[in-house]
This record gives sequence, structure tokens and C-alpha cells, in this order.
Amino acid sequence: MKVVVVTGRLMQSRVREVAEEFGCTVFTAPVDIASFIRPSHLQGLTGFDLIIFPGYSTIDLDAVEKSLGIKAVLGPKDLSNLGYVLENIERLVLSKTVPACVLLTSEMRKRAFTEIKQVDSAEIKSRLLKKPGNFVVGDLAVGLDFPMRVMAEIVDADTMSNSEVIERARYYVGQGADIIDIGISHKAPGRTAELMGLLRRLNVLLSVDTMDLDNLNAAIESGVDLLMSLDKELLESVQPTNTPVVIVPGRGKFNGYEEKLQALNESIALAKERGFTNIIADPILEPLGYGVSDSIAGYRELGRKGEVPLLMGVGNVTELTDADSIGINAFLAGIAMECGVSLLFTTEASHKTRGAVAELKTASNMMFLAKSRGTMPKDLGIDLLRLKEKRRVISSATSESRRVKAEPGVKKPDSLGDFTIHVEEDKLVALHLKAGRADVAVEGTSAKDICDTIIRLGLVSEMSHASYLGVELEKAEVALRTGRSYVQDETLFPY
Repeated sequence: MKVVVVTGRLMQSRVREVAEEFGCTVFTAPVDIASFIRPSHLQGLTGFDLIIFPGYSTIDLDAVEKSLGIKAVLGPKDLSNLGYVLENIERLVLSKTVPACVLLTSEMRKRAFTEIKQVDSAEIKSRLLKKPGNFVVGDLAVGLDFPMRVMAEIVDADTMSNSEVIERARYYVGQGADIIDIGISHKAPGRTAELMGLLRRLNVLLSVDTMDLDNLNAAIESGVDLLMSLDKELLESVQPTNTPVVIVPGRGKFNGYEEKLQALNESIALAKERGFTNIIADPILEPLGYGVSDSIAGYRELGRKGEVPLLMGVGNVTELTDADSIGINAFLAGIAMECGVSLLFTTEASHKTRGAVAELKTASNMMFLAKSRGTMPKDLGIDLLRLKEKRRVISSATSESRRVKAEPGVKKPDSLGDFTIHVEEDKLVALHLKAGRADVAVEGTSAKDICDTIIRLGLVSEMSHASYLGVELEKAEVALRTGRSYVQDETLFPY
């Protein structure tokens, strides 16, 4: 296929450097910037099978095809992605209306979620559940051939109001949790049963995490889908059940992971002896600095044996490490996948782990795709890159215009009043004050929309004030989107 890449004069040398690497021709239109190219600029462009225009082009490609008799499509918006498009040009289906970079991202994401959903289709699920290592919790297929399912704990649910519990459960479901865990911190069998009934209305699978026998019995009687944290003491007391149970080593301290594994294996043997039929093991992932590597070794040892499914609680690491949880969740999900873990357990008990459930869900899906495709967890169509990118786009100013060094200016008092800017739970608020008294509050989720509204309402008269508001509102929007605290006039990221 003979391919020609169209560009303007300012970018021709950089485009040619990429295009010629893949044996493609470059046509330079008689304009500086490619977005200004018109059909009349393409005279003499013949002898090609495909014309690729920059992704931001506004030219009518139907008119180009009609005029030249050559298929025309949009390439990527940025030059950094052009090499990938040209390298894969034979298999890509490009568009006249959607830039290649947008199209490829969308297609890869769509393919990823199709693969993930496909494994839960009735036919495939039925077949996979016949294989060893796979089982069900309620109606949810769990195991080695399925994505690791995510459990999200409502910590101390028995101390919360019904409305708070419902709100937290709905939030977790919206974040992708497969199972909602009800954490019960006191002896409260009545409250345990009440919470079970309350959350059943959400049509979600439920587990109960408690070390109290009466609470466990109340959960079983209420039809709980999974029981958490049964040690030897509880196993000796609770009546055997077909409900899946998660078994832990015990409440005491252990001298090394070998002793802890021995205690866990003894509890598993006891559970089998007593008649528990659906057993899941949790060797307990210890915090960093307190034996996390030994914990992982324990998971790996049990995973290699393959005798019981495994659960890994990652919250001990994310909650007890002062680092952004997103990378930790990705790494631990990868470790869990290699160890043969089937269930991932977490919570969002602090501000720093806000969003951890969604992060863990995405991480689980990434590891499932990597495992099923036989690849590393990259270029999957989904990722956990939030503040960094795979390919950073650097926009160089190629114009020969005179350059002026920027210098700080002076913010002049605005006769129309001042603003204080606030970030609430789910929105931005710009509060206008005239003579020290608030008169108008402009709210929304977009800094631009708030700025536009302030201008439309005639609440700003000084250009320096308008510029200041734009900067501060953009900072506030970044804070809202990233979950950071916002304080007006202070740096958002101090390091």
C-alpha cells in the first residue's frame, strides 16, 4: 500500500523523519499549519492508495476523495502516535471523522471489556466452572479462570446509621465491587441480621467479617453469601455450612510465615473434618516492614499446591503505607495473580485510599487480560495511568515569532468585588463578595463553566483578576478530580 502523509510547512521535517522510517511519502501543503489545509492545496497529489491527514484537520475528506480518487483518513492528533499508526497501517481501520489516536484507544478499550465480560457469559462460565480451582459465591463465578473478584469492606458497619451503610455500599458497587463485606466490630447479632436485610435490597452479594460466634450465626441464618475470618476457635464452635468460608491462621503472633502457614493448614484440615464444603484460605498479607515478603511467599506456596482457593486482603498495605494507592494496588494485584489468588479484599478507610476499590477492580481486570493474552500488563486497552502517560505529548512552538520572557504581574483590586473559591464533596464553588458580604455563589464541576458564568454575570472587571480566577479555579478543579485538598493561593502539589 502506497501511503502519503499530509502536513504543513512548520512540521514537515519532523513528520518526514517518522514517515520515511516506514516507507511512506510526505506531502507538504503550501500552508504553515496543517489544520488550514484545503482541497485546493492538494493539487498534484496522485499515485497513492491512502492519504493520512493530521487528526485535528477540519478538511472535508469526502470532498478530497471525490476530487483525487484516493481514500483519505484522519491520522493521530499528535506526531508521537504517528509511528504506531504507520507501523500497523495494514490492519487498522481508520476513519474520516475520528482521529486515529481516539479510535485506537476506544477500540482497544472496547475489546478489553468484551473479553472480560465474555468469560461471564452463561456458556463459557458453565464450562469453566467444571474445571478445578473455580467455584461460585452466590451466583458469581470465582476462581483461576475468572478475573479476581473484588470485595469491599464497610468497616464498623454496626456503628453506622442505616443511611450511611446504604450510601457506602452503593458507592462501592458503583466503584466496581463484586461483593460488599459488612464489618461487625461488636457482639451484635440483631444488628448483623438487620444490615443483611438492609443491603439485600441492593441486589448485591454480601459477606460478613466478624470474630463473634453469635454474629456469624445471625449472618448464616440471614443467608449470607460468604463468611470472613474464621480461625480455629470459631471453626470449633460454628455449625458447618455450605456457605463459602474464609479461613485465617488465627489471632495470635507467629514466629515466621512457616508457623503461620502451619496454623492455617491445621484450621483448613479442621474445617474439612467438621464438614465445611466451600473453603477459602487467607494467609493474611502483612504490612510493609512487618513481613509482607514472607506473606507473599506463603500465598505462593499455597497457590502452588492448589488445594484451596485464596483471598488476599490488600488493605493492610494500602492503608498502612503513605504512598498513592493506585500503584500499590496494581502491583499487589499482579502478585496476587501470580500466586493464584481468586478474591481481592480491600476498603477505603482513609482519605488517601479514596478510589482504592475502583483501582483494584481495574488492576484485577488488567491482570486477567495479561494472563489470558499471555502478555505483560501493558497496552491492554485499560490502565491505571492517571497522572502520568505512556507517551507524553510535548507541543513545541515552531513559530518564528519574537519570544518574550514571562514576568509576574500585579493583581489590581477589582471594584466589582472579590471571590473565595471552595472545593466541596462533588463540586466547585466560587463565592462572590461585595464590600465583604457574600451575594452570589457560582457552582459547578468545570472551572471554565464557572469562569464563563462569572463573566456573563458581570462580576469581574479587572483582567488581572479574571486571570487569577482562571488559575485558581483550574487548581480547584484538579483538586476535585484527584481528591486532593484545595486551599486558595496555596500550591496544590507542594513537592
